[in-house]
Amino acid sequence: GLKFNYTPLKIQFKKAQDFDISGGYSFIWIPGDNTFEEYFHTQISALGLSLRATYIFLKTKKAYYGISLNLANCYYANTLPKYDLSTFFTIANIDFNVQFPFMDKKLFIDVRGGAGLTAFYDMHFEFAHNISSPPLYVLAPSVSLGSSVIFYPTKRLFISFGFDAAVSLNIFSEPRMFMYSLIPSLEIGYQF
Repeated sequence: GLKFNYTPLKIQFKKAQDFDISGGYSFIWIPGDNTFEEYFHTQISALGLSLRATYIFLKTKKAYYGISLNLANCYYANTLPKYDLSTFFTIANIDFNVQFPFMDKKLFIDVRGGAGLTAFYDMHFEFAHNISSPPLYVLAPSVSLGSSVIFYPTKRLFISFGFDAAVSLNIFSEPRMFMYSLIPSLEIGYQF
């Protein structure tokens, strides 16, 4: 007679685009400027937050291509006998991303670079008797390069360990500064 071997047909759907949102802990280290060391007695802010939104618009077998909005924010403060000094420091960039998949798309290496803005805001001195200096706000253009290792323990949830370097060029206001920052981050995110 006639024999028929039936094996189930498996159909998989490949998404053409991805949208990833992640957030987590980061700190900003400013090794190239002694101003922070002089006034804050440190170059590292341990109180930091990072946020990232990545849109992958093109997928090939070897790489995924996209753009991302990256934000790193931290708080610097120093208490001295005669005054307190504090500021918020933010770096926001729009980057072009290339992601390389490994291990059956459970591990990715993300390489990115772009431009954006660096901001110091609400920098002020506080003296005795509730006397404060006027706040200082500085906004400067910046460029950045970075990379992340992204691991997917589930289909949509991911963990990312990244490292970025940003160069800020404060050329529009006084004091003129050329400053670079190193920003490691550990984030958890979700892919839509």
